[in-house]
Amino acid sequence: MKHWCGITFALLLLGVTTHVSGISVYVSSLNSSYKSYSDLTQESHKRKTDIISILFKKVLTDHSTGDLTFKDLSLLEKEKPSFISNEPVTDNLDALAICFFHKVDYVLYGELFIENDEKRYIASIKIYSKIAGDTVFSTDMVKDVSNEEEFVDALAERITIEFGYKYAEIKTREEKTARERAEKLREEIGEPEIAEKEKETETGEEEGKATISKEESDLLAKIEKLLDEKESGKEVKEEVVVKDIPGTVRTSTEKIMSFHISAGYFYTVLGEWKDVVFPCVSLEEGIKWSLLLVNTATFDFYLRPAILIDYSFAIQSDDNAYHRYVHYHSLTGKLLIEAFFEFGDFFGFFIGASPHYKLDIIDFRTHFDTFYTDIPYAFGVSGNLGCEFALNREKTFNMGLNVVTNITFFDTLYLDIKAYSHILLKF
Repeated sequence: MKHWCGITFALLLLGVTTHVSGISVYVSSLNSSYKSYSDLTQESHKRKTDIISILFKKVLTDHSTGDLTFKDLSLLEKEKPSFISNEPVTDNLDALAICFFHKVDYVLYGELFIENDEKRYIASIKIYSKIAGDTVFSTDMVKDVSNEEEFVDALAERITIEFGYKYAEIKTREEKTARERAEKLREEIGEPEIAEKEKETETGEEEGKATISKEESDLLAKIEKLLDEKESGKEVKEEVVVKDIPGTVRTSTEKIMSFHISAGYFYTVLGEWKDVVFPCVSLEEGIKWSLLLVNTATFDFYLRPAILIDYSFAIQSDDNAYHRYVHYHSLTGKLLIEAFFEFGDFFGFFIGASPHYKLDIIDFRTHFDTFYTDIPYAFGVSGNLGCEFALNREKTFNMGLNVVTNITFFDTLYLDIKAYSHILLKF
């Protein structure tokens, strides 16, 4: 046990001295968007954004100094491809994953916009630190220039100067953090023998490079899951805590409950009152839950139980010669279970079934001015099929179309078909 404690303590001290010697910042491709009033094809647009991103990384790499080095992140990805792929880093979660997978401390990422026919360039740059567990540097630049080379040169110079000024402060703070961690570990396990520590430092360093701990492996798996959920537009449901990095706690809870509101029309296929009434409207409201069972980057599967109440209204038909007045009210309660298949970020379809209980209240007056109220009720079954679209990235506001078939076991079998337009409001 003391053998491994010595290695661990030595590695922590080694980490302190590493941060003193200099900082290496790995530069991601920028998220670029070309906004021009001219008519560019999609292919030329892609070429333009790729060239700007490559140029930015090259110029920034040339601005490296002895203590501050900028390196191309794509070179690491080529040597050891990660689940991040070669997509540009978009936020701190991506940067955290890069840091752990490639065992680096700093990642630079950002966005670049070009507008007004290539005359105005706008950039927003951030540098993420694994040691601090957060963004340690950010800068924005808006500049009207004649070409992208001029803007990239100015941006690289600003990053080098501003981050260079902040470098001493960052180094001091991170050095202090690493020493505090080393001191805390020393107090917990007791300071190992100096000779043993010196003897095993080199071995420990090699082992640290060659292997990955179970804790780091589990963390990478969790980060990969979070990235998959982020790519499909979902908020993650589980908490990931990186114990050794202060501030890196990402928590989120996906909303699973929603209001279901729909309106539509119905048509009676079989029933005692089929030829007597003229359908007017059908409304369906209730509460629906979305339980995520399968979650991938391109496909999700939800089980969606629901409690719904349906109200339908009809009046006398023009073809009705016997009943001078009819008001048809129908109330149906359902316990629905739905299978929802979501493809991509914003579209899915569903199929479901439910038992239901139907209560009708029918007020009518005959040709002889006799007034009656009929109140039949019975159990039945329903089936539904439809599609749904998410109208915002958080998927808290969805809209869809739904077709429902209801069979109710009155003395005379009743069958109707209802078509709805519906919305889901998650809360």
